[in-house]
Amino acid sequence: MGLAMKNLEYLSGKGYLTPRSAILDIGSQCLYHATPEAIRAFVEKYGRISNQEAFEREAKRISYFSWPRPGERTSYVSELLDLTTIRYTSYDICPALKTEIFDLNKENVPRKYRAHFDIVLNFGTTEHILNQSNSFRVMHNALRAGGIFFHQLPAAGYTDHGYFCYHEGLLKDLAKTNDYEVMDLWYTLAGQASLEGADIRNIETPEIPRSGVCEPGLLKLPSFNLNVILRKRGSRPFRLPLELATSHSQISPKTGFFHKGLQAVLRLQKNLSRIFNLFYSK
Repeated sequence: MGLAMKNLEYLSGKGYLTPRSAILDIGSQCLYHATPEAIRAFVEKYGRISNQEAFEREAKRISYFSWPRPGERTSYVSELLDLTTIRYTSYDICPALKTEIFDLNKENVPRKYRAHFDIVLNFGTTEHILNQSNSFRVMHNALRAGGIFFHQLPAAGYTDHGYFCYHEGLLKDLAKTNDYEVMDLWYTLAGQASLEGADIRNIETPEIPRSGVCEPGLLKLPSFNLNVILRKRGSRPFRLPLELATSHSQISPKTGFFHKGLQAVLRLQKNLSRIFNLFYSK
């Protein structure tokens, strides 16, 4: 899991970052490819350098470890942001700087962090979480109205990496269902995966191991990341999208009522409660 310096510079250039931004990092991200010059420019914009000599040493240290090397640890995003006035918190199951131990499979956002963050980063984390519903609900509940999600997710290739790859359709349906605005969407090449050695079978003879024949070039798969910037426009509760493109008939009334009518039922219950309280308070 990692976030390149260029991604922070992207957020800065778009005006999404301010000196007092509150960031929630879904998984404690490593920082990649940060030069001392880029670190200096970032800190000058979002912090204050009180001791130039000490800062230069720290910038060189963070920069050095932001270029991964076998057997050496990698810098964390939190180490860079710790030099600024940007407020940083991460949710992870492993301890790290400015990290709160949090299980995306089952935990809920604490009350103090609901609608608290200006930016939620999801860089290579949720594909490792089985409970996708809770993961996206946590991010939704943590972000304030008007805030920004920045997702960088595996979209193709990535054989045997995590549990999931993602499609544009999922992020666009999430946006439509939850009143997010799609601000930007693009792909980045992220290396190559391979199916060499896999048991590939002919579609007509699924009972025969290795009956399929593939050209060697077809077994080399490019891996792509899907990058999506979403703005949360409102404050309504998180809702699950439904993918109906391949359904064989119309949605059942029961399911449709749950997904489309639940919020109306909750509003009705709230209004009835108010009427009840008004009537019996007299």
